[in-house]
Amino acid sequence: MYIFISECRNATVQGNTEARHKRNLLFTKEKKRQKESIGRIEKIQVQYTGTPEDVTLIMNKGISTPFNCAQRNNLITLLVFL
Repeated sequence: MYIFISECRNATVQGNTEARHKRNLLFTKEKKRQKESIGRIEKIQVQYTGTPEDVTLIMNKGISTPFNCAQRNNLITLLVFL
């Protein structure tokens, strides 16, 4: 019985190692695919005038939205006050 448990444990460890390797390979392939599909990211400056203050936003052209910048600004403001 002890030998059987040991064999099962070894099989499980080997299965986990194989699964981890497959996930890592899949992640690497997808990361490469996404990076190639985007290419070079162009930055743009957007001037915001309003409440609470006037700011210049640096955004990724065709990717970032004003909503994304507002989320980041709210997070930064929250972290400053903590």
